[in-house]
Parts: sequence; C-alpha cells; structure tokens
Amino acid sequence: MPVSDEDFNALKNSVRALENQVDTLRTSIGWIESRIDALQNSTDAKFSAVSKKLDGAGKEIDELETQASLARSNLNKLKRQMKGL
Repeated sequence: MPVSDEDFNALKNSVRALENQVDTLRTSIGWIESRIDALQNSTDAKFSAVSKKLDGAGKEIDELETQASLARSNLNKLKRQMKGL
C-alpha cells in the first residue's frame, strides 16, 4: 500500500523531532559529564588537602607521644631519686 505525501511528511517531521531530542540529550549528557568531572576534581583536591592535614596531625601526635614518653621517663627517674634521698 503506498504512503501518502501527508503521512510521509508527518513521519519525516517525527524523525526530525526525535533527532532534535537526541541532540538535546547528547548536549545535556555532555554538560552532566563535564559537571561530574569538575566535581571529581574538586573532591580529589579536597581529599588531598584533608590527607595532608591528617598526615601532619599524625606527625604531631607521634611527636607528642614521644615527648610524653620522655616526660614519663624523667618523672619516674625523679621518683626513684626521691626515694633514694
């Protein structure tokens, strides 16, 4: 059965509309991917900054533990000396 010009034109217009929707979706997907990349970069930078702060805090804790251990050792030494007096 042959297709009328009217049906053909309607189908052609539907195809064009669908192609426009596909183009719009591709543009939207590209924008979303770009935004995800930007958020990932921001997150990576923040994670790196937090990691550096945690590393610094860990070093400070180690130093304080060393100082506390030395102070405890000195205190014990003084206690022994006091007992000896």
